[in-house]
Order: sequence, then structure tokens, then C-alpha cells
Amino acid sequence: MATLKEVVQVVREVRGDKDEQVGRRLREIEHIVRKYHVLSGLTPQSATQLLEELGPTFVKLGQIASARSDVIPPEYAQAFKKLQTDVEPMPFPTVEQTLNAALGHPWQETFDVLVEKPLGSASIAQVHKARIAEHPRGVARKAVGACDSGAVADAAQAAASKPAAAAASPAAPASGP
Repeated sequence: MATLKEVVQVVREVRGDKDEQVGRRLREIEHIVRKYHVLSGLTPQSATQLLEELGPTFVKLGQIASARSDVIPPEYAQAFKKLQTDVEPMPFPTVEQTLNAALGHPWQETFDVLVEKPLGSASIAQVHKARIAEHPRGVARKAVGACDSGAVADAAQAAASKPAAAAASPAAPASGP
């Protein structure tokens, strides 16, 4: 069975550690994985929390897994169903940063009102009510969070090329750090 260290090494081999952002994200993922004691096994609830904390791409993977009790243990599939309906919204400062980046300027230059509480929140995006400065009626603005799809694709490729990494089970303890 692959250890976390071995899986991270395989992903680094595939992606290369030249990309500093990838290196930072891998260290962040490793920290979160250790926080939830993945090396000593995960309960369905802690696995769900882990996916939420890892971010939108992992929440989406959990949502897909929730429909596959034929592939993962049924108690995990049941716990992952929470990710279909009850996802924590992005913090408002993250929404502001995302909006500013998408607009190319501070959101206040386009909107005179942006409601902090989202109208809805999902795995990849959430919707906030806003009002365009020159327009009397409100609009809804979708804020899409950062996505690890490249890292997930690389991890899947690495798992396919290294059978030991693909054999790791979320329910079973892995040996070593």
C-alpha cells in the first residue's frame, strides 16, 4: 500500500517541482491530509471534512463518489452525500479576490452593492446578489473558486502508472509517513 509520501513523490515526478505554485499546493494538501490523520485511517465523516477542506475539485470528486457505493464503501458514499447539498461557502475575502481578478479591477468600480451572504453555494462556485452601479435593479454574480483540476488529473495519471499508489484505500491505514 502506498504511503502519503510516496503518492506526493509520484505527483511531483509527473508535474515536476519547477512550478512553485504546484509545490505550495502539494505542501498545503499534505498538511491538511496529516491534520485528518489519513495515515491512521479515515472515518466517513473525517473523509468528508477532508474533501471539503481540500477545496472545490475534491468536493466534486466526493460528490461523484457519493453515487458510487459499488466502488467505495457504502458508509463513505452515504457521508459524501452531504457534499451534494451542504457545502461551506467560500469566505467573503476569497470571493472579493476572485471577483477583482475576474473584473480586472476592484469590484466596487462595477458594483455599488455586493451582498456578503451567498444566495447559493456549490462545489465549484457560489452566487452573490449584487447591484451594478449604473443600474437600479440587482443582479446575481457567480464567483468561481480556485480549482485543482490539473493536480487531480496529474494524480490520476500518476496513480494509473504506479499500481501501489492506486491501491491506497481511504478506509485502510497506510504504513509510514
